[in-house]
Amino acid sequence: MKKIGSALVLCGVISTIAVSLTGCGGGETPQAAVPVASIADLATSPAAKSGQPEILVTNYNAGIPTTAVVFAKGARANAVPLRSFRTKVPVFGIRSDGTYWSGPIYTASGPGVGGYVERHSANGKVMEKIAGSAYEPLKGASTNRNGDILVVGWQGYPSGYGCVILTGTIRLFSAASSYKQSRAIAGDGYCINAIYAGPNGDVYIGYDDSDFYGPSDDNALILEVGPQATNLSAPTREIQFEYPYDTIQSLTTDTHGNLFALEDGELLKYAPGKTTASHVLKGVAVRSFAIDSKNDLYVVVGSYIEEFAPGATHPMRVIGGPATGLINPAGIAVAD
Repeated sequence: MKKIGSALVLCGVISTIAVSLTGCGGGETPQAAVPVASIADLATSPAAKSGQPEILVTNYNAGIPTTAVVFAKGARANAVPLRSFRTKVPVFGIRSDGTYWSGPIYTASGPGVGGYVERHSANGKVMEKIAGSAYEPLKGASTNRNGDILVVGWQGYPSGYGCVILTGTIRLFSAASSYKQSRAIAGDGYCINAIYAGPNGDVYIGYDDSDFYGPSDDNALILEVGPQATNLSAPTREIQFEYPYDTIQSLTTDTHGNLFALEDGELLKYAPGKTTASHVLKGVAVRSFAIDSKNDLYVVVGSYIEEFAPGATHPMRVIGGPATGLINPAGIAVAD
């Protein structure tokens, strides 16, 4: 277990972590298996009702997104998903009306030509391109409870060791203004691996430990900048990890302003303004996580989705089994 320093993306490749359900605190046991549903079968599942909260999980193969499956809130055990669809790009957000966001476009060697973030209808039709262009590839994107979209550009490829791409401008597109750009923060050319826009306007940036390409010497770092920041030179909070080779995989906040960070499979929680972490689900290797407006926590553990009430250590619901369409899940988003 790494020691967490007292002082202290997006879309990097997520390593495969195989963890059995019985090895993560127990909980509900999936029901007996039902016949396996193929992707084609899942595609004909009933569509979600308008306004129905949903859970969206993305399956990966060798670090590349392959399919996404959508469940109703409250689904458990060997549940058949409401629908599924194929995807070659990350799917990073879903709303209660079933619309979802995907992007940016990637190839096996890095950003593809073009970096659009797209909004899709529940049946997969592209409704609009929210950010990017055919000439501006993006490193990654995230969304928050307000529905705002945060994207980060890239400046090019570093030489030697380090991250795959260097950070360009960070831009916020506001849902309240029909996704017009409402803010820009100058990037610093370092290796950002996770970004998140808090509903209060703060922006959180998670840096990879990238040897020669980070603002801290060989250590991962989280920066928080305030609602009026136009660059990253004067953060309101700096959280530095003590040991090298750390990676900040994803970031989000709950309704109380607590910051949650996934660091190399360990889920950490920081109280507002604090730089010392507490462990969430200590000893559980988390692949991905999401938090809804009730502060329920959803985590991907092995091939299962586990849902926890705030502060709980045993899941109140578990989704897993051959009918679920969960095949190497490594990304999750929830709607309210």
